Parts: sequence; C-alpha cells; structure tokens
Amino acid sequence: MVNAMENFEKFIELKGITVKSNGRTILNIPHAIIPADRITACIGPNGAGKTTFLKLLDGPH
Repeated sequence: MVNAMENFEKFIELKGITVKSNGRTILNIPHAIIPADRITACIGPNGAGKTTFLKLLDGPH
C-alpha cells in the first residue's frame, strides 16, 4: 500500500480511537487518515456514529 500521508499536504491522523457509552462501543477507529486541505464527507446509516465522530474531531469545549 502506498503511504497515504505523502498524498496530502495537511491531514488528520487517528490511531486506536475507541468511544464507549454505557459499556457499548459507539465508535472504533483502528487507523484513519483524513485530508484536512479538501472537502471530505462523513456518510453512513442512522446510528453509525457520524455525530460522535464529528464531535471527536471538534475536540473538547
């Protein structure tokens, strides 16, 4: 596999992300590279964890 990080000028890299609520795994991301210098879509069915994922990227407030 080609090193995906070489293809993006700016990116967000996630490694070993797990979000649990009430003992249930809500989000499990072993490894992901998200380009930060272009538009990226987050799609999936209801309950897939899209909102949780976006809140994770937004960080604490």
